[in-house]
Amino acid sequence: MEEGLLFTEEEWDAAMPNVVERMTNFLRPYRVPIYENCNDFGAGWGSGSFIQLAEKIFILTNEHVSCVRDKKSLAYQLDGQDDIRRIIGNHAEYPVIHQEQ
Repeated sequence: MEEGLLFTEEEWDAAMPNVVERMTNFLRPYRVPIYENCNDFGAGWGSGSFIQLAEKIFILTNEHVSCVRDKKSLAYQLDGQDDIRRIIGNHAEYPVIHQEQ
């Protein structure tokens, strides 16, 4: 084992499938699939997360997913629910801050 490493490459490779599965299962309730609304079905478009304040649900996603809202109707599906709901209303953006390197 190289100095400073806590485990060997073989130990890492053996542990990773379980770590990925556990992380996926832990995050599943917080993940929101986002679909292009094609009337009678949804085509996968991206993903995000959500926050619920009172009776309103706010979808949090990246700009490359939300930027098509003026051209396409988007929808989302919460974990454990069968229905796909349209994303309606205005959206807010957090401005991108470019840092000089």
